[in-house]
Amino acid sequence: MNKLLMLSIMHQTIDLKNEQNPVIDRSPMKAILLDMIAAGIDTSASLIEWALSELLRNPRIMKKLQDEIQNEIGHMRMVEEKDLKNLSYLDMVVDEILRLYPVGPLLIPRECRENIIIDGYFIKEKTRVIVNAWAIGRDHDVWSQNAEE
Repeated sequence: MNKLLMLSIMHQTIDLKNEQNPVIDRSPMKAILLDMIAAGIDTSASLIEWALSELLRNPRIMKKLQDEIQNEIGHMRMVEEKDLKNLSYLDMVVDEILRLYPVGPLLIPRECRENIIIDGYFIKEKTRVIVNAWAIGRDHDVWSQNAEE
């Protein structure tokens, strides 16, 4: 974990009532760290689950991916991090899974800095806007008619 991030988290949990001897309250610190660990595990598990689901639905793609791994690595060992740069089809498959099943389907809310019109819709300055990444990943105008494949 980034040292600055950890210091920032610790700083937010310090009880400053007694400024001479600030005390770090362990409960909020444990809760924050558990949230971070759970978020990392859940997002990875979700990505793997969707990838396997899509590969099972698309045997041609699964076969092509298996062939790439067989040709680059063989069957005598596991895929290692150093191999990833040579697995371009795997990289494309992961990108497509993330497009179809984004880890965060709704992005962090944004606030408009000025009045603007987008696709005929007037959005007033200081309006909070939420971007739907899930819908963008399936938009037929952007990804063609087979956007959901």
